[in-house]
Amino acid sequence: MAKILLFLLATAMLFGKTTLKFSQKTIHFSNSKQKKDAQHLRTTLNYKNNIHQIVASYSNANVQTYQPPLHSNLHVNKYTVIYNNSYFKNQTCTLGYLYIDDNLAKEVDGGSIFTLGYRYKAVAFQQHISVYHHFSVLQSDIFYNRGFNFSTLKAVAIIGAKYIYLKNRKSNHFSANAKKDYLAPVLKFKLHYKKLQVQLGAVFGRRVFGVMNNALTVNHHAMEFYKTYIAGVAYRYNNLLLQLNYSYQEADELPLNNQGVKLNAAGISLGYSF
Repeated sequence: MAKILLFLLATAMLFGKTTLKFSQKTIHFSNSKQKKDAQHLRTTLNYKNNIHQIVASYSNANVQTYQPPLHSNLHVNKYTVIYNNSYFKNQTCTLGYLYIDDNLAKEVDGGSIFTLGYRYKAVAFQQHISVYHHFSVLQSDIFYNRGFNFSTLKAVAIIGAKYIYLKNRKSNHFSANAKKDYLAPVLKFKLHYKKLQVQLGAVFGRRVFGVMNNALTVNHHAMEFYKTYIAGVAYRYNNLLLQLNYSYQEADELPLNNQGVKLNAAGISLGYSF
């Protein structure tokens, strides 16, 4: 049976496209009482054909910390699987799962995030349920995208919002200082010119424990973000894709009531399609 399944999977992949991507990101924290600098590595395998898309991702983060208050450096592993089905015309259904392995934040260590999504034409909705030891997070995302064509230049504008609700947040010290709910508007803008793509984005309003990047990752530490700006550029040459990204964020560390933490992150990704 195992050989049959492997044969069917290999046969299916002949009729689709697979992309393997390696990403590296460096994050510098300013005014934090817990974190200094971080190195983030991610490996993503993306298979897609006319109907199915499967995304599998593994990420590893190593963070230098202040000791005390923390007793060691931070090491986080995240495992993500996302499945998209586009059997019906102009529609896509999404199922996702993410698992967290964290050596310091025991309240969220072993946490699971479940995602259910649906897209019809230009409107997309996702529901995320984050389950931790003593509390849970319900997040609803809605997005609308509109495309524009100017000769060889293509543009896409995306507007949306994230609504986050915390259940049993007072049950533990980790989430006790968070608000009951949050609403964060999102704005993205993409430009395509031949083999070049530029992306700009911003998240407004406050949010905490947010699921981000189409359920690929989550901000699982108790940091209340209130400013997020991102910029990226990508260039494709045949089967190779090179991406450069930068983001700037401001947040409050909730357990310590430490305000005004600044995060500067720069990253590079290299992908190959076959």
